[in-house]
Amino acid sequence: MSLDTRGTNAMKAAVFAQAGREDMEFVQDQIAQALRAFESVSEVYSLDAIAENYRGKLVYKPGAKLSSLYHLRILAFALGWRNQPNYDMMISAIKRLIDLSPIPSINVRCKSQLISPASFAMHDFSPEMDSMSAGEWMMWFHRMELLARTGLVNKVPELKQQVDTLQGLLDSNDGWFTKKLNYDYFRRWSSYTGLMLEMTGNHPGGGCTT
Repeated sequence: MSLDTRGTNAMKAAVFAQAGREDMEFVQDQIAQALRAFESVSEVYSLDAIAENYRGKLVYKPGAKLSSLYHLRILAFALGWRNQPNYDMMISAIKRLIDLSPIPSINVRCKSQLISPASFAMHDFSPEMDSMSAGEWMMWFHRMELLARTGLVNKVPELKQQVDTLQGLLDSNDGWFTKKLNYDYFRRWSSYTGLMLEMTGNHPGGGCTT
């Protein structure tokens, strides 16, 4: 299987998986790539192993990669990948992402151009929930919904603890979420909350968006 450096197939596969059409060959290919992307996370013990400085910004080293939002979206809605070996791998990968958190923004370098990959909501798998901003809550809800759909939350103690924290907030306020979240995500649709797709999905180091 060739690596999809542009990410367009990953974005399309995420939509088809959500529509229940993971039987299509290109979706199956992207499911396999998503699993490989998460598997690669288990081998990252330090961000220095995958990122380097370029003109004051972090960029992926050639050949390095990290799981993206679209990898998570694909696995959240696809079902056929769910078996014990894959779950064991995903648990290991999520725990490593927790250990690496907070993950700074890392760009893809294409010659002298820097391209931002689809890392929305994928920077911090271990947030300080008692001090999260409205924007951080927005990304937490988005990320946790996808993780819950994979069936991983109750298998990773750190994720379950985060959900328990939310449940505690609700229980203490008669089931109401009372934090004032003054963020557009909670009030209207926008380009980054469902109506526009980023143009980079997979992001191997050194790859280019054309």
